[in-house]
Amino acid sequence: MLDTIIQITKEAGDRIMQVYRSDDFQIQTKEDGTPVTRADLIAHDYITRSLEQELGHPVISEEAPVPSYKEREHWDHFFLVDPVDGTQDFIAKNDEFTVNIALISNGVPVLGVVLTPATGEIFFAEKGKGAWMRQAKNDLPLPTEKPEGWVLARSWHHDNSMIESFARENNITQSIKMSSAIRLARLSQGRVNLCVISNKSKEWDIAAGHILVKEAGGRIVEMKSGQEPAYNKPDVQNTFCLAVSGDVPLSQLKF
Repeated sequence: MLDTIIQITKEAGDRIMQVYRSDDFQIQTKEDGTPVTRADLIAHDYITRSLEQELGHPVISEEAPVPSYKEREHWDHFFLVDPVDGTQDFIAKNDEFTVNIALISNGVPVLGVVLTPATGEIFFAEKGKGAWMRQAKNDLPLPTEKPEGWVLARSWHHDNSMIESFARENNITQSIKMSSAIRLARLSQGRVNLCVISNKSKEWDIAAGHILVKEAGGRIVEMKSGQEPAYNKPDVQNTFCLAVSGDVPLSQLKF
């Protein structure tokens, strides 16, 4: 299954890059005020159709209405998809947008693939089998790097007072700005080791990154409950979450 999902992700990435290079984005504004482009819709159509035809599980995608909870509450397995995570980054042409596909089993992500189409980096993980990064034809076990001290991922577009307060209370002075779309993959890679996830994000924004972080030895917890975020909730909105790599003890952090 993993190889099939990686291939679907790569094919979607190729379609996204055709739009990216054309500059014919056909930008629209959704009801929630966020942008959507022709690339989002092309990738959504390709991914959802391919997953349903080849693997049979239902799909929840950012670019389609979320089925009612009554319809999906008994789903044992389903896919969470963000066809283009970081649409603002796509429009800004900063190369930091991603394709995210996660398989959810009984409310837990058990497989995830994150692709950065502009750079060709593929991050993938499967429960109990570790997290990996594919460059060219080489699969490297994650993490591949280790920051000096605590390094916080900060967002280009969605930084806020909550993140600033967290950094100040924990005396975190090092940070790297990057797209929200790529932060969890970069954390699993070891480029940063802390990340605050906004309560404006949705399940499809973090599911693939969640299994990457976990299989690379890290953790993601809700900042209020201290528990791992659940999936297929009645409301797919996330609460504030904290992601850390394995070398950052949660017990030493104030949140």
